[in-house]
Amino acid sequence: MDARFFAGGGSREGRVWRSSPLPSKESPIQQRSEQPLGRDRRLRRTREFAAVRQAGRSWVNELLVLRIAGNETGLSRVGFSISRRVGKAVIRNRVKRRLREIVRQRDIAGSLDVVITARVPAAQASYRELEWAVDQLLKRAGLPAPPKG
Repeated sequence: MDARFFAGGGSREGRVWRSSPLPSKESPIQQRSEQPLGRDRRLRRTREFAAVRQAGRSWVNELLVLRIAGNETGLSRVGFSISRRVGKAVIRNRVKRRLREIVRQRDIAGSLDVVITARVPAAQASYRELEWAVDQLLKRAGLPAPPKG
């Protein structure tokens, strides 16, 4: 057998020939130039989400709801809320991953807690559509956060 190999399983028709093996951990494909959203930059507790919902201000478009409230931590934190109405777990996780990456690329200045809630149409939205929705809401909220870099 040459440098190609089978990827996938199931029937022979479902298999895909790849011209090279999957990238190793040392591969530059998997390395990122920027850090992911660390634990200190995320909202994780129910009471933190509730505080933003109760005391924060909100902006809405057809794909997302943005809620912002001040905090005393000295840095901005972001949380994502994707309900089961958006779709099954695979869809919800895809939307959350996309939103997390979009927000990671933006520098939200100040000491703010931000909650981004996905609405049902977000399940069918492309990455670019979600990116546009986030940028639109941040601009309307007075937080011009262009992409880093």
